[in-house]
Amino acid sequence: HVEKISIFLNYLSETYRVLKKGGFAVLYYGRVSRFSHNRSSLLLYWMDLVAERLILRRGYLEVPAKVNEYNLLISRNFATREARKCGFDVLDCFPSRKNVPDGMCRYGGQHGMLLRKT
Repeated sequence: HVEKISIFLNYLSETYRVLKKGGFAVLYYGRVSRFSHNRSSLLLYWMDLVAERLILRRGYLEVPAKVNEYNLLISRNFATREARKCGFDVLDCFPSRKNVPDGMCRYGGQHGMLLRKT
């Protein structure tokens, strides 16, 4: 839950710095989740990816938020591009998931990236 893009970019570069060559990292960051949050529909997730391209034209959006809420939304494209600039191999991108009592796995409000230091 970082609030500025500069902090996220420092977070990426510091993660790269401290990993050994071949080391792995999983990083999560806030995503646009207007349709799919707390739902299990892949179609709604795809709608969020389209909305992300429209809303996050710069690749990110810093928004005022309360404590423990997302105040930096980052597109998958922007995050993967910045991770590659740091020197990472981006092995996978995925939405966060929540297991709920009804047995369904629902989408959370974050994207994740599986990274490997080259």
